[in-house]
Amino acid sequence: MDGQRQLIDDTKQLIVYKPTNSTSNVALCVMVKNETLYLDEFVDFHYALGFSPIIIYDNSDDFDLMYGLHPFDEYAYRSWYESREDIHEHLRLIHYPTLNEKFPHHLSQVQCIKQDAANSTFVSLFDADEFLGTSCVFVCHTLQVYRKSSNISHII
Repeated sequence: MDGQRQLIDDTKQLIVYKPTNSTSNVALCVMVKNETLYLDEFVDFHYALGFSPIIIYDNSDDFDLMYGLHPFDEYAYRSWYESREDIHEHLRLIHYPTLNEKFPHHLSQVQCIKQDAANSTFVSLFDADEFLGTSCVFVCHTLQVYRKSSNISHII
């Protein structure tokens, strides 16, 4: 299948979108704090749909995703980020503690749009407990088609 790569494990086959002749991308930005237990599922699901880069703002005081131990790491000494070396090229992890801010998500979203994902074709803003519900298989292709058919330059 052109534009796709296949990852195979012992139990099933997963097709993950990867553009081959395109510079288009859909960045995903999410702020997390104490959400390591289900962050793998969130990242894997959205990566499989074609989101890249996935920009994670770690709102913990101690930068837990980079330095704290991953509770399900088989080696029991690596951080969450170290345990995800399989997709490091698609992840950006940013320490973003906001101790006294009233709306920390808003601040990280502004930084995402204006700075960290400024060169992306599209930007999506999520909470870590939200998953894109779609009948479309690959999000970047779907957004490109929608943008062309709607004759608009940005989808907000």
